[in-house]
Amino acid sequence: MQIAFPATLCAQIGLPDAARRCAYEAFYTRNAEIERILSDPERRFVPVCMCALRRDRGAGAALSLAAALVIADVHTRRLYAEKGLPQQVFVNTMRDISVWVHDAAWAYRVTGLCNVPWIAHILFLEIFWIGRLEFEFSKTNFAAARLPLAARRRVPIPDKTAVLNVHIPADGKLLPKAVEDAFSAAERFFAAYFPQYKYAGFVCDSWLLDENNRRFMRKKSNILHFADAFDHVVQTRRSNHELLRRLWGVKHVSRQKLRTLPEETSLQAAAKAYLCARGRSFNGYGMRLRRETEQSPV
Repeated sequence: MQIAFPATLCAQIGLPDAARRCAYEAFYTRNAEIERILSDPERRFVPVCMCALRRDRGAGAALSLAAALVIADVHTRRLYAEKGLPQQVFVNTMRDISVWVHDAAWAYRVTGLCNVPWIAHILFLEIFWIGRLEFEFSKTNFAAARLPLAARRRVPIPDKTAVLNVHIPADGKLLPKAVEDAFSAAERFFAAYFPQYKYAGFVCDSWLLDENNRRFMRKKSNILHFADAFDHVVQTRRSNHELLRRLWGVKHVSRQKLRTLPEETSLQAAAKAYLCARGRSFNGYGMRLRRETEQSPV
């Protein structure tokens, strides 16, 4: 393979040493597969890596990580340059590779990447990490979000409308000012670099917007501030296990096991009491209309 291993990119995105070594080994031992992917990355990255993950999750995760790093360094970096997109947005967005490396280690106990379809979004200019949040080209889909029929008639953004879908990377505190700065920077970014994309506003489908959070979270909590950043929030019918996953790193627990979960923070204690009282967690679907911001690049 004529392409060098992207060591500089690994450092830029804070890739853990164990993951870097794993990717380095896969880069040289599976170069034929990586070359095949790189010959047509937008068509081959997902199917080739998903096939490898199905055959052997550990080996497939290593291949997927190596392939993602090479595509990012060669293909995605070139796309950013052709469109004149900021280098810092490129580095920030590619940091999501490291985020999902951590997720693979937690969820599957493997070193590498498992959520290949998600990584494809960041590699092929569908999602951008701007400030504290990520923004994705999207359209509202009320059926997929499981919005109640009555609520669909009262929302400020209609169904099937072009929007920016907001994602919250697992990257530290969700400070209110950082959230507002991210929304403002996103408006400037898309106006400057994708002016042809006419979107109505922002949407977010997340447990962070669940109205039930107000039953046990502090009124000034960062999560409730994040929910308040949206103009309209609909309680959906989609339940989730994100409270367990985010606060304790587990997916499912029995009623008996639930009572033994640690209470090392005030949020853990409050959430545990809520869940032990048979409280449930759902997703909220937030909508935020565009603000009029200065139309200049980030």
